[in-house]
Amino acid sequence: MTTSESLSTFADAAETSSRRAVLVDLIKTRRLHGVVTDESFRRGLERLASSVRDGAEDRDRLLALATLQRAAASAPSIRGAVKSMMRDAAARPLSSLHELPDVDDRLYAAKSWRVVPSAWRLDVLAEAAAREESGEAARRECVQGVVALAGDVAEALSVLRKALLAIRFETKKPGDSLGRRLSRVFSALTAVLAGAEKPVGENAGREMSQLLDRGFRAVGRPESATVRAGVVEQVAVLTHAIVRLDFSHGGRDKTYEALTVVSEWFAAHEWQEMCVSSKALLRVSHDVQQSLLLLAGAGKTDDRLRRALVTVGGSREEADAICSKMAIERPGIPDDVRDWLAGVSKRQSIASAVESQERSIDEVLAELLVAMARLTRAADRVRSDVLPEVSIVLPQQERALSRLAGLVGAMANKLSLALKWRSLRLRGTVGDEVEYSPVEHRLDAGVRSRRVRLLTPVVERISEDGVPRVVLKAAVEPVGDRREQADGASA
Repeated sequence: MTTSESLSTFADAAETSSRRAVLVDLIKTRRLHGVVTDESFRRGLERLASSVRDGAEDRDRLLALATLQRAAASAPSIRGAVKSMMRDAAARPLSSLHELPDVDDRLYAAKSWRVVPSAWRLDVLAEAAAREESGEAARRECVQGVVALAGDVAEALSVLRKALLAIRFETKKPGDSLGRRLSRVFSALTAVLAGAEKPVGENAGREMSQLLDRGFRAVGRPESATVRAGVVEQVAVLTHAIVRLDFSHGGRDKTYEALTVVSEWFAAHEWQEMCVSSKALLRVSHDVQQSLLLLAGAGKTDDRLRRALVTVGGSREEADAICSKMAIERPGIPDDVRDWLAGVSKRQSIASAVESQERSIDEVLAELLVAMARLTRAADRVRSDVLPEVSIVLPQQERALSRLAGLVGAMANKLSLALKWRSLRLRGTVGDEVEYSPVEHRLDAGVRSRRVRLLTPVVERISEDGVPRVVLKAAVEPVGDRREQADGASA
């Protein structure tokens, strides 16, 4: 077909499919840029817009819109004009993309949500993403539209869940079919969220778990081990993506419910092996650990989050080992939280009541240690600075002062023995500037500061397990921006 004949068909053909075929041919033969200014081409575009606006059949409207989008994507010089036509024409909502049999047409029609979002409903885009058979680019474009038009990630997951649960797979292994389709949708969603700035919402984790629970309860779990592993991987990757989008969700046990559902598909040893070998599950385990550490640092525990660690860690033994390591290696955790991490039972706590009493003694000894440190420094100054002058001015007082300084030294030696028996020690030097830690430092009420200066050292005790425990917090004062301190005091 000559260029003249192509333009004539594009302008005057009775069917949208004929215009679509001419446009595709012009693009393939690289003749499009030479005809975009021709009046016949312009008339053909206007008739496509008229089909979008006034077409009686859903398929014809979608095909006309897809053809306009294809023209705009292929010819930058007319992109603005074509998009203006699309916005004016697409006043009525559009129907299911699966009215279009060609995957490229579905892709271009889906892309139109960016130009005329008002023409697309969330459920239509979600249905297209769920029902798409082979066009991953079209699926991702639909998911992109769902995420962009939804209020948050939880709403996007909700409409995708409804769309996936509405599909009936007429196959011999519907569990495998659902597993493959769900994996593809989750993969597209993860890719979209990687470049999104979208609030997560309250129920994102719950929406995932309900999709898995209800969907596979109806058709049975995937029979193929490969499909099961693929679903687990995509659920873990999406879970980690949600935590990265909003880290506060890492501290919510509901975030990990979907992984609890899929873990029940495996024997205990199979799930343990998967948790060890899957990088995605290891990343989720790290998310849970970080959240537990943040809670522990704030003096809080969460049994439900610890149970989530059992799931993503592979076993209770592995979770207990991880928590015990935290208890040993993480300084500044309150004793009751450290015991919780280490798995100390109430019976063990009662059995250690004597140790609790000894801690009270340690607090008194710690205060004596701080006071003695000050007194020792004062005695050293007397020896180095005062005694030489006294020996000249008041020689009769030199002996008394010297004896007093000696008594201070003797008392310090005796106290050091008691402190050694109780494994108490000082940490930090007066005047050091450090990051503020509420577990280790005493700061006046109402004062806030990220950095503080030590007025007294921290006193800590080295327990039998080798872990240092704070006995007496260091007195500190804020350093840095005075305005920040004032703001903190007024808060």
